[in-house]
Amino acid sequence: MLVYDITNETSYNNIPNWLQELKTHIQPSTVIMLIGNKCDLEHLRAVRQETANKFAQENGLSFLETSALNASNVDRAFQWLVNEIYQVVNNPTPGGNPAVQTTSGKKELPAPGQTVLTLDPKKQPEKKKKEGGGCCK
Repeated sequence: MLVYDITNETSYNNIPNWLQELKTHIQPSTVIMLIGNKCDLEHLRAVRQETANKFAQENGLSFLETSALNASNVDRAFQWLVNEIYQVVNNPTPGGNPAVQTTSGKKELPAPGQTVLTLDPKKQPEKKKKEGGGCCK
């Protein structure tokens, strides 16, 4: 996760440098997400959401704005990260890039800038309960 402060243009302007530095030290299968933090301070915004989103799309990153103060989208960002790591580990493709399942059932590589959110609580396997009721008998 590359995080910048939406109220601090300098922190956003450093993102291209951080991204380049990151890409020189990571595996090609590493998933990267751009996070604009402090979205609760809209009245102090220095970086437009559209600007950051465009940068993310141009660089094949997913993008989300969060607020650590009120926890807005924080869980969503970590759920996305965990899901993407799971996809990379369980669906490796040649070259180490994550594959995604399309609606046709065919697995394809995500397009640059494509956000892939596949966590669906309805599709999560049910946990088996131990006989006797409790989990710690």
